[in-house]
Amino acid sequence: FQTTMDVAAEDSDQMPSGFHAKAAAKAARLRREAAKLASASALESPGGIESRPGEWAPTQSKLLRRVAVAARPGHFELSLQYGPYSVAYDTTGRLLALCGRGGHVAAFEWRQKRLMFESQVNEPCHALTWVGAGSTPQLAVAHSNWTYIYDAQGLELHCLKRLHKANKLFWLPRHWLLAACTDTGHLHWQDVSTGQTVASYCGHHGPLRVSALHPDSGCVLTGQPNGQLCIWTPLEKRPVVKMLCCPAGVRAVATAPAGHAVYTLGGDSRLRVWDIRCLRPLSVSDSGADAASIRLFDAAPQLAVSQRGLLACPVRQGAALMVLPAGGAKPLLSHPSPGRLSDLAFCPWEDVLAFGHARGLGSVLVPGSGEPNPDGAVHPLSGKRQRREAEVRGLLDKLPPETIAPPAVGGGVNAVDAEGIEEALARKRAAVMALPSDEVRQFQPRRRSGKASGELNRKVGERWQRRRMELRQLLKSKKRVLAEMGDEGADAAGGRKTKKAKKVSQSGELTKPATGTFLDRLIPKAD
Repeated sequence: FQTTMDVAAEDSDQMPSGFHAKAAAKAARLRREAAKLASASALESPGGIESRPGEWAPTQSKLLRRVAVAARPGHFELSLQYGPYSVAYDTTGRLLALCGRGGHVAAFEWRQKRLMFESQVNEPCHALTWVGAGSTPQLAVAHSNWTYIYDAQGLELHCLKRLHKANKLFWLPRHWLLAACTDTGHLHWQDVSTGQTVASYCGHHGPLRVSALHPDSGCVLTGQPNGQLCIWTPLEKRPVVKMLCCPAGVRAVATAPAGHAVYTLGGDSRLRVWDIRCLRPLSVSDSGADAASIRLFDAAPQLAVSQRGLLACPVRQGAALMVLPAGGAKPLLSHPSPGRLSDLAFCPWEDVLAFGHARGLGSVLVPGSGEPNPDGAVHPLSGKRQRREAEVRGLLDKLPPETIAPPAVGGGVNAVDAEGIEEALARKRAAVMALPSDEVRQFQPRRRSGKASGELNRKVGERWQRRRMELRQLLKSKKRVLAEMGDEGADAAGGRKTKKAKKVSQSGELTKPATGTFLDRLIPKAD
């Protein structure tokens, strides 16, 4: 006799009972799910371009013949007539928006080429950015005067008049803040969740047309015509850091999405890389005497940095696009532009670069630019429910503006002053809940001598009261005197009235009364 525990059969038909067959099927299903999870969690290696010595950078036609079919939608070209255009991707890398100086605003899903909305606002648009990362994304567009927020259907939701003449808009997803730099030289931070203005300062250096956002710290960086790079936070009216980066004016600033590198392009056409933690230059070239900078001839004032550290910049006065690696000056990719380049933007989680120019919008493939492994946050493959949950989670975990600060000088980790925040809250709580002191409770307001004073009103009232009493006494005395005089005194006092009555009785006809009205004209006149 063989027991059921000794039976070892892979096929469920050979099992002695239904219980063992179900257990074997469940074990097989768990093994398949574990294998599937292990394959899904395996990290993918990022792509890249490997060029041999003496070879030219590959063109887009060569790349399209060698990339996968799923990556080919990243290469397209749109010819539009309301340029030059500015472009912006959302945090998931799924949506692409554009706005032109001619008032053209549009948003679409660039993979499926599905248009979300398109409108003509009939005024110049200078900058745009996506606000929020949930199931209902919103688009902030800087018009010629004010900043407007549109929904996914293109309907106007808000008009931010405080953000006046903005030329750069930045979205801080961890703090839910909308930062803006304006042509009037002001910096604004607007809380999107509550609608309140967190801070608004004047830069005192003219129009802030060169600016960038550091994603890790949330600070706003501005370039000045005197060559200084200023770092701003909502808590300080003055820049917390001033650093001389270029001997000439700063023409463009860009920051790495992951890391602490800051790229500056000066008026001398030199590209420099700085470490924002220790405020020191980093090497961008392995050869040459000046390893901290490289020369970019005829470079236009636009820069963009990808998640993997690739740098894109226009050359030949904006007529061509060049992509540089993180540790060298030899370009990896070059692409001509139909018009003068006006804006650059790398797509998150994808090897795609979008650029706006005077004649429309273009997108090219840049292998190795995007991060292939999402960090668990909202990514292009997330569904509508996941994006909605991420939006709620972001609102619950929203950081206060006090946490925006540059990294500590010397490479330290920026920490929040928890003790200082607790002391400030304790002071506010004590000021609200404190009881009035004995001096405050015993305080008596000083009486002022004026028209609105109670003492003056009291005196005036007493004076009129005395006058009324005097008039009453005079009337009483007059009546008493008339009563003592008798009928003669009464006739003498009322002779005029008696005469009028006798006159009316003798005539026997109606005459006008002493007091007339507008009906007196109807009374017949006496002959």
